[in-house]
Amino acid sequence: MGRERTAVGADPGLADRDDPRKGTRDGVDRVLSDGFMVFLALLMVPIVLLPMLIPDLDTQYLDFLDVADLVIIAIFYIEYFLKLALAPDRRRHFLDAWHLLDLFIIILPVMEVLPFVSSTISRRAPLLRLVRLARLAAVGGRTMERKRGRASIHAEEPAPAPRMRVNVVNGELGKVRRDVSLDDMRSFWRDSSQTWIDICGIPDGELDGLSATTGIPRIVLESKLVEESYPRIDYMERQSVIFLQAGSTELRNIGTHRLVISRTGLLIVCSGSNIMTVSRGGTDIFEDVHARAIAQFPGGQPLLVAILYSLLGHIIHRYKQVVAEVEKELLRLDNIPRGETPRDFLETSFQLKKEVNRLVSSLLHLKEVLTVIMSRRVPLEGFEKSHEELFDILADETVYLHETAQNSKDDLSSLIELHINTTSYQMNRVMRVIAVITCLAVIPSLIGGMLGMNIIGASWPVRLWQVATMTLAAMAGVAYIFYKIGWFKD
Repeated sequence: MGRERTAVGADPGLADRDDPRKGTRDGVDRVLSDGFMVFLALLMVPIVLLPMLIPDLDTQYLDFLDVADLVIIAIFYIEYFLKLALAPDRRRHFLDAWHLLDLFIIILPVMEVLPFVSSTISRRAPLLRLVRLARLAAVGGRTMERKRGRASIHAEEPAPAPRMRVNVVNGELGKVRRDVSLDDMRSFWRDSSQTWIDICGIPDGELDGLSATTGIPRIVLESKLVEESYPRIDYMERQSVIFLQAGSTELRNIGTHRLVISRTGLLIVCSGSNIMTVSRGGTDIFEDVHARAIAQFPGGQPLLVAILYSLLGHIIHRYKQVVAEVEKELLRLDNIPRGETPRDFLETSFQLKKEVNRLVSSLLHLKEVLTVIMSRRVPLEGFEKSHEELFDILADETVYLHETAQNSKDDLSSLIELHINTTSYQMNRVMRVIAVITCLAVIPSLIGGMLGMNIIGASWPVRLWQVATMTLAAMAGVAYIFYKIGWFKD
């Protein structure tokens, strides 16, 4: 009957993780797959039609066809009741139209043995045989419907492009202008007063206009607004350009669920007393950063410093959440009992290690960005020595996160190494057992080959009991050697 379809919009990964029958159901689906059941249904066609097309078919062939029919029916019984028992929603599974047809068809053989039915209708009656062919329609129909359902679930619809939003904040952080047009944004940017402009969801078609407004070449903007880039600071003639990444995590149901770290590029342009933040995707950065700036800088501080500090605080907070999720996932992998390790454990671990490596690299570059800011090697208007202590706190938090991520990376490497060593040890034990059995089995073959298959009537005075005793003694000696070298020990 196959795997039940999940309602559109639900999280299949979460549902599978909460379903204790998932592992057993997957095993049954692999053995009694749709393809195998379709094959059995097709096999029913000659079994049903041959007795009808050849009326004088020999009894021995009819009996063989009846046995084959019963075996296939038994497999269909097993498939139906196993998948009903393991279904996530048994009621929905039972009431499905194709499954009801399945139930009707597999119940027919039971009805045939009932006295009031068998007395009136023969088991080999053409009508009952033709009804059996409906099993092919039932299996094929539910298979095609399930494939269409899975295709509709797994077909990834292109995500709608985020709507571009431009928000402008004045130097006092109190006045916010939302959904400002690009023309008005350019006038605010050229104004020498303290202004923060936040642009999110900027499409490719607007990059030329942004390049003309900021004086940054389009190719530079494109290179910095991609996920593969890394946090850094570039200084141009009249402005500083800072690139940061905001991290987030999600669990994807690929085999066992896997932690995936996604990153959102954020470009910060500092020009005079103005600051601009640009991101391609729709983000929640503006509201959080604005609230942080109001709470931590009540007034009298340069807008550029307040926004830059709040932006870095937001980024670090996001990375704290990422590091916490990595530690949680690492703990989950570490707590898996050694005898219950899933088959894709190494694949999952290597994927997580790849994500952690990128996380360690991003935190390292973020730490370097903070070091450059604190050293004032890049001119930022309004940034004074008194602000270094504030940014030094962020730098310490980044150092701690980087060390924590590095420790997680080392722990993950140790976990992978332990798993490989454990697997190798178990494989060595199996190979030792095979080697012992092989050596013990070779001794009788070797002695038998030297003496010949039959020692009766041989010219030398050797008796069967003597050969058997010599063989057992040789096998005991070899077994004793294996015992002394420790091959029988765990």
